[in-house]
Amino acid sequence: MQKFFSYCSPSLLPFFIVGILSPFTPTLDLWFSRFFYDQEHFIDNTFTKWMFDYGELIAITTGVIALLVFCLSFVLPKWRKWRHSMLVMVLTLCLGAGLITNTLFKGYWGRPRPKQVIEFGGTKEFRPFWSPNFHCQQDHQKSFPSGHAAMGYYYLAPLLEGQREKNQFLFRFGLFGTLFFGVGLSITRVAQGGHFFSDVLYAFIVIWFTILIIQKFFSYWRERWSWLS
Repeated sequence: MQKFFSYCSPSLLPFFIVGILSPFTPTLDLWFSRFFYDQEHFIDNTFTKWMFDYGELIAITTGVIALLVFCLSFVLPKWRKWRHSMLVMVLTLCLGAGLITNTLFKGYWGRPRPKQVIEFGGTKEFRPFWSPNFHCQQDHQKSFPSGHAAMGYYYLAPLLEGQREKNQFLFRFGLFGTLFFGVGLSITRVAQGGHFFSDVLYAFIVIWFTILIIQKFFSYWRERWSWLS
């Protein structure tokens, strides 16, 4: 058994999540959304409003600070040790949360939000995440995946970088951010009727794989590009 786990890289975790949960996501989507629905309205309290209004902003601010530290690392020799990790954080925000999640998927996938479907007082037909509708981009059906959750799971970048670089500060910062903002924004958007369970699940997966791809790319070029290390 120990030998089996020694071959199991943490990067395989999303494969297990997708493989196990994907066939059941239509049922899970409706079940989780019903949990927050009171026959007329979804939940929207002080916590969810704060998360919705400031969760993304705080993640963007974190990314801007990472960019600033990255740039200053070329001027301040003591900050050079942060250069690689800060660049991973910046690219994760731009590519994972920005380009892939909010532009490529949300802009074209055409999945109605929970509050738009018939089951929760809307007029649209419920669609599993694997059944996109590419003909309704102008109809504000942008449920898949969750942009807010992707911003929250952006903190996986410092978490994984902290683990990789054996940097306890980055690891703990990323762990706190992932648990508080990643999980918090996921619950918030489902509770508000803005996203289904599978929307926030795949937001996590998009960010996870974006980070791993960036790390893999830099691990190859790090020894060849002296400025990167």
